[in-house]
Amino acid sequence: DIIASGLPFPAAQHCSHPAAAADWPQARGIFVSQDRKSAVLVNECDHLCVVGLGEAGDVGGAFSRACKVLEAVQTALPSEEPFAVDTRLGYVTVHPKNLGTGMSIDLLAELTKADESFEEAAKEASVEVFPAAGYRRWLLRSTVGLGRTEVNQATEFIEACAQLLS
Repeated sequence: DIIASGLPFPAAQHCSHPAAAADWPQARGIFVSQDRKSAVLVNECDHLCVVGLGEAGDVGGAFSRACKVLEAVQTALPSEEPFAVDTRLGYVTVHPKNLGTGMSIDLLAELTKADESFEEAAKEASVEVFPAAGYRRWLLRSTVGLGRTEVNQATEFIEACAQLLS
């Protein structure tokens, strides 16, 4: 039922660290909101993965939803056990690409034409492009978190996607 919900759960096989999937599935969990627009994955690859969904390209709404969920999780944590943060590298994550904000933003888009020039423009805008399941569906992903705040990263990604998709 959870997979059928359409929530974009990252798969454990994407974890590059050899111990990332150790003892699978013990000590893991998925918590999904009743409206199925947000979820929290615990110990899937990173210790915590917050998913926020938006309607029809509403990356800002999805980001806001994810921030509210993350704030609720932080509030529920004991104050002596905060998230692991390095003053220079930001949030500590399994993936070095997520250093800084610890955040990856994905946008699923239907594109009639995603040729080499589109992929080159995406690369210049710090957006990765991957083919997704389904006809003409592409996944656009933010690539830069180090040296930025979460809001900066989200804003830059929204602006880059708006330019790429116009």
